[in-house]
Amino acid sequence: RFGDVPAEIETRLNGVNREQLEDWIDRVYEVETMEAVFD
Repeated sequence: RFGDVPAEIETRLNGVNREQLEDWIDRVYEVETMEAVFD
């Protein structure tokens, strides 16, 4: 949906716990940009 994943975001994804990851996954459906997922 958002294209290639920037290295900074990939690093964040690899360093979070399951709860945070699930929160971000839910936000994918609510935002317009990849950066907004992590705000």
